[in-house]
Parts: sequence; structure tokens; C-alpha cells
Amino acid sequence: MQIPDVNLESIPEQATRQLIGQLLNFIEALVAENATLHVENQQLRDELARLKGASPRPEIKPPVPPASTDHSSEAERQPRTPRGKPKQAKNTTLTVTREQRCVVDPATLPPDATRSGTTENIVQELVLVPEVIRFVREIWFVPSTGQTITAPLPEGYHGGFGPHLRAIVWTLGHGAHVSPPALLSFLTDLGRDIGAGTLARWLADEHGLCWVHDGRHDATLSPIVPLHRQLLADFRRDYWALSRELVAYREAPTPAERARLAAAFDLLVARRTGYDDLDARIARTAANRTLLLAVLDNPALPLHNNAMALAARRRVRKRDVSVGPQSRAGARAWDSFQTLVATAAKLGVRLYHYFRDRLLHPDTTPSLAERIRARSAPVALNPS
Repeated sequence: MQIPDVNLESIPEQATRQLIGQLLNFIEALVAENATLHVENQQLRDELARLKGASPRPEIKPPVPPASTDHSSEAERQPRTPRGKPKQAKNTTLTVTREQRCVVDPATLPPDATRSGTTENIVQELVLVPEVIRFVREIWFVPSTGQTITAPLPEGYHGGFGPHLRAIVWTLGHGAHVSPPALLSFLTDLGRDIGAGTLARWLADEHGLCWVHDGRHDATLSPIVPLHRQLLADFRRDYWALSRELVAYREAPTPAERARLAAAFDLLVARRTGYDDLDARIARTAANRTLLLAVLDNPALPLHNNAMALAARRRVRKRDVSVGPQSRAGARAWDSFQTLVATAAKLGVRLYHYFRDRLLHPDTTPSLAERIRARSAPVALNPS
């Protein structure tokens, strides 16, 4: 059945206009209820067929998934960007740590050969050099007190393994999701004498409201009335336009822009469309005003947590590799290190270097929490 496109504003009588609006909402509710009942009815038919020993109705998927099943907001949230962005030249971010001259053996040169300059090649290398360190520690005795003073180990060293080795284990185990057996084999191949129990102990030692998820509530609507479809499209267009303006505000916040965006949000959620399901979702967005507009007072806050959702998938991949944690301590370690890995990536911190420096110089190396506090401190907005 094709629902005609009705323009309620063209109906002069208010009572008639209200009545038709109620009828349109009633149609939406009936269609949604009918779809739910259709699914439940088919499930009951399949169960009855199973009890009778017959085969249930085969599930035949449509050749093209219906558009209403995709509730992603990427196309609306993200502005279009031109293709063909030039790539950054290689080696521009590398720091040369060693220079080695390569010479030609004079004995291999023809008699008339003359030198005509040099050429350079930048090569990246990673050298894993196993070390076994013997610390010879001085011991001093104080006769007056009977006290024995032993020279301390260098910072970061305690027990039978050094901080570089532990940093590698954490980086590979939690950053690259290398399974404990594979990690143990890797260390053994390098000549390190380490037990599975020690490795397990190391891996077991040691969060604004998202605009994307809020916007998905109205994305689940599938109105059949043309007027309702247009009202929904208009609201989602304005919703994501405001979201993009907030993204721009984070880069250049001013008091005037903060006031303008707050007023724009209030105007958006004050909208009453007459489409009951959409109005209910707009009211839900309005109720989250404080959380959705927290970025106005703290521009460092992100507007969405898509990265957090992706991080949750990493937990699933790690579970596939390692089956699962075998203790509560292991589960806490998974959560802690997953947070560290994701946070370090967001802050542009190299994971191995962070682990190593925190082990070697804990007093002078800022934690990720300290880096976040420094970066997300409320911005002092200059009046303009």
C-alpha cells in the first residue's frame, strides 16, 4: 500500500490537521507492530514444524540488504574530503642514529677511476641484543650502628629480569596480541631463559556522551509515511551539521561560538515534528544536553567514541588468540593493558618506549593519565 504524501500545513482546519496527523502516527505504529508479529509468527511456525519433525522454512536472504538495517552514521557525520591527498615522503620522520661510511676497495678499481661524490641510503633496522648483566654491588658496613649499606641497582632493575625485556613482553603480549606460547617461543629463540609462569605473571600484573551512538536512535526509524520520512531526513541533516560545527569548534574555541552552538542545539531539540516516534527520540537527545555539549566547556573532549568501540573488538581478537584469561588478575590485566595500548595510540605515544621509560624512570616519565590531564585541561577562552 502506497501512503500518499500529505502536507499537513496545507490543511486549514486545525482539528482536521491534528486528526490526520494522529492517523499517520497510528499507521506507523500498526506497520511496526505488524512487522514484529510477522517475525514472531514465522518463528512459531518453524518451531511447530520442528516439533512435527518437518524442516523449518529456509532463511532466504534478499540479494541486497535493505537500507534500514544499516544504522551507521559515517556518511552523515563525516564531511566529504577530496581524494588524491599527497602522501608524506618516506624517511622524513626518521632520526638517524648511526652513520657508516661504505668505501670501495681500491684494489678493485680500474687505474683511471676517479671519485665523483657520495650517495646516501636510509635503512631502518632493529637490533635485539641479548644481555646477561652481572651487577657488582658495593657493600659498606657502619660499625657505630651495625648497619650494612648495599649499593642500589640501577633504576628499573629488580628481580632477575630487566626493564627492556619486560617492556618487550608487554608490547608484544598486549599491543600486538601475541599469544603467551608464541611469546615464550620467541624469547627462548633469543636465548632468554624464562619460564611460562614468570611470563604469565608479567602479563597479569600490572573512561562526554557519544554523538554517533546518540544519533543511531533515530537512524533505527523506518517510517512509511512520506511526510515522516522527510521530517526524519531533515532532522538528521541538521543533527550532523551541528556535530560537524562542534568538531570545528574544538580547533578554535571562542566564547561567542560556544554561546551560538549551545543556542543552536537548544533550537534543534525544541523541534516538534508531529511524528511521534521521531519526537520521542528528539526528547531523548534533549535530555542528554549536558553530556552532548560537554565539549563546549572542554574542547579537548572527543565527540564520539568510535575508537572505543573498535578497541572493544581488539578484546575479542585477543580472546580468540589466547582463549581467555585464567584468573581475575588476568582479566584485570587485559582490561588495563588494552586501555594503555589504546590511550597511547590516541596520544601519539610509542608503546614500547612508554613501557620502558616507566620502568626505568618512573619518577620523571609522565603517566598516560598525567598526559591526558595536561591535554584535556579546560581551555581559557579569550573573549572575541
